[in-house]
Amino acid sequence: MINRLRIPLSWPATAFSMLSVVVLLVALQGCKDDEEENPFKLEAEKISEGQILLEWTPVAGAFEYKVWRTIGGIGDPELLSSNSTSLEFVDDKLPQNSITYYITATLNGKEVQSNIVGITGREFLRILPYQMELIPEKNLAVIREYGAIVFVDYEKRLILNKVEFSGRIGQFGMYAHDGRIEIFVPSTDHNIYVLDADEMYRTDTIATDNTAYAITVNSQGKMFCSGGYSEIRVYDLEGTSSSTSIPAEPDCSLVLQDDQHLISVSTHLSPATMSYYTFDDNGAFVSKKDDPYAWEYEIDPERVDASSHFIATTLEDFIYTADENMTFVIKGTLGGISQTDFEFSSDGKTIYSANSQNKWITATTGITTAGISGTTFATTGYPWIMRRTGKTMIILSAPTAFLPTMRTDEVIIEKVTLL
Repeated sequence: MINRLRIPLSWPATAFSMLSVVVLLVALQGCKDDEEENPFKLEAEKISEGQILLEWTPVAGAFEYKVWRTIGGIGDPELLSSNSTSLEFVDDKLPQNSITYYITATLNGKEVQSNIVGITGREFLRILPYQMELIPEKNLAVIREYGAIVFVDYEKRLILNKVEFSGRIGQFGMYAHDGRIEIFVPSTDHNIYVLDADEMYRTDTIATDNTAYAITVNSQGKMFCSGGYSEIRVYDLEGTSSSTSIPAEPDCSLVLQDDQHLISVSTHLSPATMSYYTFDDNGAFVSKKDDPYAWEYEIDPERVDASSHFIATTLEDFIYTADENMTFVIKGTLGGISQTDFEFSSDGKTIYSANSQNKWITATTGITTAGISGTTFATTGYPWIMRRTGKTMIILSAPTAFLPTMRTDEVIIEKVTLL
């Protein structure tokens, strides 16, 4: 039954009713305009942890659809598909972030847009991390797995690319020059692979005559590489191939303090040993000094980092001076006994440690032989690996607690603002 509008003849009521009719007509016209702006409907469904299905109704007269996505409200919408003739699309490159989608089509020379749909992406990313380094100007995290390098946008929390290798890869180093950033990846297959950080693919190979274990590169283009030989090989990236070698333990981990100082920690000796190398301003080798300890203090090649002031290592955060004496200072106990990674403040005096059994990172300050002080910063997950950029810590965390010696492929990428 259709309800007809009756308008009384008295002047005030008539004027009021006429106004109501105008308002009703405007509202109806608004609905018509909305229909014209959104002539077709988009729906999104998460069909698996890594896939979202988009389906939309057809637009009469349109033969091609474009699929657009925005991640976490960051940046301009990105075009996922530009020539879709189907009425569905599967997005299988999901971030650990919120996502919005919409579809556009060209009709009579005019681009029309669907409704916007918001949906949650991955709960976590599938990564097996052993190392992470940041390229802050690109919001890029470069992550090492057992046999692959994974490139992740840490703002969008999205895996951009994955480069796989035939052998097991080790600690990689990065070198910025001529407006480019190159990544040098050592491998057990007797090669050092060179990756371009902009294009995120392999560009070159440096053959070696033994396994390559760990690499670090200073700002002068001196690349230090340890491997299955009792030496550290030094490559001059601005010159020609291998230039020299210095004595070292096989397969030692490497920490570059600055252009003139390098620290190595043995992996095949128990207890582990630590060595401090000094170079001149031209990169020539000057001296090597070994730590003076035997069983007194622990050193861990898997958990070690250094600043201009301190060396931090082990699950219990043993702290040494970062000089050729490598003097033991104190055992940092603020973070407990489950430290998995270390990072430093810009002045090198504060040690940040990741604790795999608690949802926080610890900032240790006031470090002297007499004692320490500090604070904690809450995290969403259980932190495993972290790197600092300015006053922000980028952290790879596990959603559930796990033993320090285990790896998990369920990773949360999170940011913590430091004081």
